[in-house]
Amino acid sequence: MSIDFKQFLKTRGLKATPARLGVLVTLHETMQPLRIEDIHERMTAPVDLATVYRIVNALVAAGAVAKVDFGERGAYFEPTDRTHHHHLVCTHCGRVVDIAYCPAHLEQTALAAARGFARIDRHSLELFGVCKRCAT
Repeated sequence: MSIDFKQFLKTRGLKATPARLGVLVTLHETMQPLRIEDIHERMTAPVDLATVYRIVNALVAAGAVAKVDFGERGAYFEPTDRTHHHHLVCTHCGRVVDIAYCPAHLEQTALAAARGFARIDRHSLELFGVCKRCAT
């Protein structure tokens, strides 16, 4: 899938600066959630860490990037244009596996109505355990 990152940013009201483009490219090439420090390390253009923090926060506010909470491991980030999924996280090595199964997706309308909500816009589910490599 080829994405026009300049247009992607423009539709979200953001200027397509080299640093913003670099963050988006880094997140899309990785195919897994990353910490801000990981994004910074993987970028090819020299951008200071504080700028990467500001860019990621702006992308989250614009809805282009999602913040994923991995508990004690902290906040990770991934593009929002990927297929809806959740995460299975190894508490020993930190390995993250995307899982497409979503039980909450099936019940959203009924749950919203039962709790007095007009709709549910989004949700996240992270499951924590030990992978087979770490269990041996």
